[in-house]
Amino acid sequence: MISLLVQILTLLCALVVNFAVPALFGLTEYGLFLQANILVFVFQKLTDIANEPLLSRLDAPAIFPVSLCVGGGVLVVFATVNLLYPLGSVLLLAAMLLSSCVLLSMYAMRQAKRILVYLCAFLSMFGVSIVLNLTKVYEMDIQHILILTNLVPALVAAVFLIPSSRVWPGAGSLAGVVGSLWKSVPSMLSLTLVYNLFTNIFPFLLSKTLPADSLGLFRVMASLVQSATSFFPLNIKTIFVALLRSDDRERHYATIMSFSLCYFATAGLATYALVTILPKFQPYTALVCSLPVLYWAVLSERYLLAMNKVRYVRAINILVGISFLIAMFFVKNVHQAILCYGLGFSVYAALLLYEVSNRIHSLVAIWVCGVAPVTAFSLWHTALPALIYLVGCLTLALGIIRFNLNDLRALKEAI
Repeated sequence: MISLLVQILTLLCALVVNFAVPALFGLTEYGLFLQANILVFVFQKLTDIANEPLLSRLDAPAIFPVSLCVGGGVLVVFATVNLLYPLGSVLLLAAMLLSSCVLLSMYAMRQAKRILVYLCAFLSMFGVSIVLNLTKVYEMDIQHILILTNLVPALVAAVFLIPSSRVWPGAGSLAGVVGSLWKSVPSMLSLTLVYNLFTNIFPFLLSKTLPADSLGLFRVMASLVQSATSFFPLNIKTIFVALLRSDDRERHYATIMSFSLCYFATAGLATYALVTILPKFQPYTALVCSLPVLYWAVLSERYLLAMNKVRYVRAINILVGISFLIAMFFVKNVHQAILCYGLGFSVYAALLLYEVSNRIHSLVAIWVCGVAPVTAFSLWHTALPALIYLVGCLTLALGIIRFNLNDLRALKEAI
């Protein structure tokens, strides 16, 4: 029950940052905030990638002090460069890095109740900040609200983590751990290049060419798609662990693929039904049809890694990543950005599925990966192609892949 609550609250926290903020402040102000601070999110993501191997390399009590030192080093570099060239808010990065460190440590030590309290505090702090701002008791911009929302709960969590953490390592051992972590960063980046490219680098490039309101609009649309792993009832990390340990991973993979296709096709149809009632949200739905594509890409990536096909995943990431990085420099408006984003993940998913074609019917793969980018572009004119695409996904999942509840029950038992 606590794990379910943690997943729900994690989703709510993501919704607060990605959707509530632009809804409350408007796309123009949100876009201006992104233009000023987009590199903060890039540095924060890079630090997360560097710290992730700590889960397998260190005992849980040692993770907090080491991850804090890694984050501190990144913050020093960021602050130093910021003196010469403006990168964004140093305090915002500090708050986000501390938040990441405490969450990583609590997950490592399996402190589910503390995670639950932390997430509640995060949402409460955001609510209090918004109320203070709306009532004009203490007016704040987006940057200061996010600083308070991240910093206050993280500081409190850090105080409680210190007693349960191992004594801080000496300078020599700490330098060795940090050095080995940073050596692994290029390898990890190569395995997650496509996702990081579209999540962080693409918005940064767009911040130089798009007006603030268009940048804010694109970020909200992309955030909706990137939340796919949070919207899905099964946690992707839990699925990955199950695939690693399972003796029947091929069957479980096929089950999750068919279930996710049904799930996201239904979610997409529900979204368009909602848009007919609230048409003002229609501009935000241009990438909804990429939901099943992105989830299939993430899931196929994890499956191939569980099958120890690391070289193939790395090669596809580098090939697709470099190709679309070049294409991104030619994107001049939000329409082209949407098409580039949808096409990028479709190509990535298609190439991953090619390696596991024996588990997924080729007709289904062609429909899911091939038609999604077309619907993203056509949604500016009519929603009909998107509806046809989603109905087709649902029909193929039930008719050809033949999703059934018994397979899902077997998967849940394995997890």
